[in-house]
Amino acid sequence: RSSDLSNKPKLLLFNIEGRSGIDSLFIKCDSCGAIRGMQGAFAENALVNIKKCQANTPWLNKNPSSVCSETLKTRLRTSTNVYFPVTMSALSIPPWSKKVFKKLEGYYDALNLNPEIARQIIKELIQPDLPEFSLEDIMLAFEKLKASRQGDKKKNQHDIYHDEYMALTKKQADDDEYSAQFVPVPSRYRYVITKVVAIDKLTEVVAMLGFTRVKSWSGKLEDVKIAPLSSKKTKWLPAVQMNGEGIFIEFDLDQLRHWSNSIGDYYVPMMQNLEQSFLSNERFSSEYILLHTFAHLLIRQLSLECGYAAASLKEKIYSTFVGDEGNSPMAGVLVYTAAPDSDGSLGGLVEQSDPEKLGAMIDRMLETARWCSSDPLCISSYGNQGQGFESLNNAACYACTLLPETSCEFRNLLLDRGALIGRPDYIELGLFNVKEFEV
Repeated sequence: RSSDLSNKPKLLLFNIEGRSGIDSLFIKCDSCGAIRGMQGAFAENALVNIKKCQANTPWLNKNPSSVCSETLKTRLRTSTNVYFPVTMSALSIPPWSKKVFKKLEGYYDALNLNPEIARQIIKELIQPDLPEFSLEDIMLAFEKLKASRQGDKKKNQHDIYHDEYMALTKKQADDDEYSAQFVPVPSRYRYVITKVVAIDKLTEVVAMLGFTRVKSWSGKLEDVKIAPLSSKKTKWLPAVQMNGEGIFIEFDLDQLRHWSNSIGDYYVPMMQNLEQSFLSNERFSSEYILLHTFAHLLIRQLSLECGYAAASLKEKIYSTFVGDEGNSPMAGVLVYTAAPDSDGSLGGLVEQSDPEKLGAMIDRMLETARWCSSDPLCISSYGNQGQGFESLNNAACYACTLLPETSCEFRNLLLDRGALIGRPDYIELGLFNVKEFEV
């Protein structure tokens, strides 16, 4: 009801029968007796004629004077959609680890001042103290350091994934921040798995790029909805260093391509659903779905057998970026655990890389994947009748495949256990149903 604001009406906030839900909270005006529920404040256009957005950004030094055209919306301070962090992670792997960089930093001025003799300086003064690294590795690390100092090239997701994949697949290492050894591939799975790397020391750096509100990050670095962290552009970002261990599994690219060609356009409906959503994934392919699902199922099995909770394990999927099939093909999964202290490197996870243990674990993982308490509804999910947000999952639910949100790199989406074990009406869909894997 309208009233003279100069009368300063007395407002009372009360709830019904002690309940704390929004629909039980009411405001009463003691002056005129009007009562209105708080639930109406959360309607889509509740604040249209009450207050306009001032585009205020209190965490920045500057506040624009122009009025924003967006409609204000009411949200609870504790609501999960008030704040979605936008983060990106990278592994510290030789030759881009602290040990090499620290040595190069000491000679940086001389190396940069005399680029013609930089190779000679590295060969005579730096490499003798770093015998585990080749001259070419140190030279490449110097180029990376120089590009970082000069700020002339900004790393994107493709660069990060490709650099990590090359390091994981090409060399063993024993460094302050990264230690890894190649181990034999389980004999039963040599048909499709080409390499297993036991990583007993792993360092992950997680940097925060910004945040979004109401909707989570789309996955695009150029997303205009990412709120900046500072008024001015800086050469640094808030980050945290995590320590841990992991298992990296590389798959045979030719076998994955053969499997992908054999199933044809099976995942086209999922691709169309992705294109119609606000999300973006530059690696979408049949191979990505298979690798992503394999990582999920392996994490679920590892959580049962190595003592880690599923929420403490994470994945990183190395799959070829769209349009880069001829230059930088990738096919691998990294399952790891990382924590801010040394508790992330207790050895329980890397011990499972033993070929006999890993082979038996994959056996049990695939057997478990054949059954879901939500079947036949789960296994028959497909296309526009798929599961998950915007039908971006096929046969994948919390009873069989999904993980805690912190463990998955892409929001528990683009998953299908049918890619591994097939469907009752399409058994050939499953990669691990080929004759090489028959008992």
